[in-house]
Amino acid sequence: MSDKHKIPNRVSASEILKSAFVDAADTRLPLWLPIPGALITLVFATYIGLSGESNQIKLILATIVWPGSGIFLGVTVATWLGWQLEID
Repeated sequence: MSDKHKIPNRVSASEILKSAFVDAADTRLPLWLPIPGALITLVFATYIGLSGESNQIKLILATIVWPGSGIFLGVTVATWLGWQLEID
């Protein structure tokens, strides 16, 4: 393969993400970051619990544990990526 057909510099996906972050050196998590995940989890669990026939408090608490923990984690990661990547 001749020199003109070689790719001069390959850029990996991780390098693209690192350069897109607000400040790659500052990896701190702000205090407000988990609030959207917690609110969405609580609203969802309350809705599911109150729409149940009986034992509503138990159903709310069970929904907070699962799938609420997955909802919280997913929303928190999406919020962090949106904050880091400055998605508008």
